[in-house]
Amino acid sequence: MQKIYRFPTNFLWGASTAAHQIEGDCTNDWSVWEKKNAQRLAKQAIRIYRHLPKWDRLKEQAQNPANYISGKSIDGYNRYREDMNLLKDIGLNSYRFSIEWSRIEPEEGAYDEKEIQHYLEQLEYIKSKGIATVVTIWHWTIPTWLANKKGVLYPNFQKSFVAFATLLAKRLGKYVDYWITLNEPDVYTMQSYLQGFRPPRKKNFLKTLYIYFILLPNVHNETYDAIKEVLPKSKISLSKQFVGYTAIGNTFENRLIVLLAQFFTNDLFMNRVKSHLDFVGINHYFTTRINLFRVKTLLFKSALNEFKYLDPQNRIYSDFGWELYPKSLYLALKDLRKYKLPVMITEHGLADSEDIYRKWFIKDSLKYLAKAMNEGVNVIGYHHWSLLDNFEWDQGFWPQFGLIAVNRKTMERKIRKSAFTYGNIARKNTINLPEHEDEK
Repeated sequence: MQKIYRFPTNFLWGASTAAHQIEGDCTNDWSVWEKKNAQRLAKQAIRIYRHLPKWDRLKEQAQNPANYISGKSIDGYNRYREDMNLLKDIGLNSYRFSIEWSRIEPEEGAYDEKEIQHYLEQLEYIKSKGIATVVTIWHWTIPTWLANKKGVLYPNFQKSFVAFATLLAKRLGKYVDYWITLNEPDVYTMQSYLQGFRPPRKKNFLKTLYIYFILLPNVHNETYDAIKEVLPKSKISLSKQFVGYTAIGNTFENRLIVLLAQFFTNDLFMNRVKSHLDFVGINHYFTTRINLFRVKTLLFKSALNEFKYLDPQNRIYSDFGWELYPKSLYLALKDLRKYKLPVMITEHGLADSEDIYRKWFIKDSLKYLAKAMNEGVNVIGYHHWSLLDNFEWDQGFWPQFGLIAVNRKTMERKIRKSAFTYGNIARKNTINLPEHEDEK
């Protein structure tokens, strides 16, 4: 007989987005970079993506330069009311989204009152629908004036960021339930400065160490203090990517590499910020299977190079090439118990353009989420990535992560069938625990 798990009555069932990925017409470092690099990204697509499971279906779009320019995106800036109504139709009660820094501060020290009012009205509408708000202050993009001054390496970056965050706290804070200061500082640093294939594309190992282990923890900590000064009762964290590492063959060498990978990618950073967290924000998408001979690829090459190792006969993969392994979420959550803080899942999802695996993946992942909670992990919410199909950075529009499909020619939204599976679990607030361990 299956055991039914009942989630807490105040559990957050939500979905996530990011401003640059959905709003359209943004002017920031990414919008400039896209236009300069679209041709290059389109030409290299066949080399990078040819091992993907759905390559034949996706290649036409992936090789089109227009795919890599956000442009109007999905017009989320103007259609937020429609999108929040759809979120409610699915059956969700929480929404994580970001504020676009370049809109609020288009020039250094000059704040745009019209844009502040726009986000104020958006937050008021979201709250009027009974939806909890999880607001991300920085989801990777920066204003062009800042990019022209070396971006995060600008000597006044920390001061400018804290001033921006303080403004948001003062002007928008009464409508914000949870704050996320930084989204995936690890991913940003690795892909921009270690691997060097996202803006500003400046590979530098020493700068990588400085940005990830010194600068961004300091930025988070000072921002935390600044928001608390304005809003003492606010709940603040950051969204950290936690990869599930699995040792292939369970050998001593590979187990040791797993421990080292967890220490350097998670623990060192978290130890710098854990005293400035009210909860742990976790983004989790996949497990990384470790063996000694692939450490160089894991650390120093694009994760996209891992596509050559896909083994679809034995494992299930998303359109994007990430292994779909629901138990990985459980393993990540269990490891977070050591921080002795509530946990909010701020992103978790898959690219699945044909909606083949999403229903199964959500359902089984939530079973493992319930298993972790049943074993004492204090999870306060789950946010699926993403609410809508959107612009997936240097992959453009072809990866479709949305609970809601979007026709970019007409901007028509359509809720996918798998979204209602998720919504039904949220409405019932219960799920069956796993009957057996998935050892695949």
